[in-house]
Amino acid sequence: TDSSTYAVTKEGRVLRTHPEKGTVQMYMLAVIAVEAAYSRVVALKSDGKVEVHGGTDYGADKWSDIVDIAVNGSFIVGLKADGTVVVASDGTHSAVSQWTNIIDIAAGCNHIYGMKADGTVVKAVNLGWGIFNPNEELSQLVGVPAKTGNDANVAALGEMWKGGGQGYQDMVAVTLGTGVG
Repeated sequence: TDSSTYAVTKEGRVLRTHPEKGTVQMYMLAVIAVEAAYSRVVALKSDGKVEVHGGTDYGADKWSDIVDIAVNGSFIVGLKADGTVVVASDGTHSAVSQWTNIIDIAAGCNHIYGMKADGTVVKAVNLGWGIFNPNEELSQLVGVPAKTGNDANVAALGEMWKGGGQGYQDMVAVTLGTGVG
């Protein structure tokens, strides 16, 4: 997105900051989340509707009851409150409309990911998985019940259990990698 960074204010306004052009307010109101890819900016509004600026919206502006969004240069994904998923694209990725009981979504290069409450990952194509439950696979591999999590959360739990946070009731862990977690 031309080196711009987007943020949502407490008042629900979208701000765009460019390293050379400074910060400007975009004409979006009542926004609770924003995603950007290439020239497309997609905003989730507090009423569950989606607003698209730049690029083709493929009908995403007609969605309702959306609780989460993910965007790529060629598609927009919406998670509905009932756990179903909708996609606006040039006709690709229509199979996600059959997903149910999804609690989180993400978009990658040309892939859409869904996660169910039990940790099952749906359609993580870059890893060669169709439907995969890492908790079950790891439990079977090691022979005891196992839970998985993202690296930053698991690192924080490790610090709380056996590291620098041991003995404290509250702790904050900041991880640095390809981003800050």
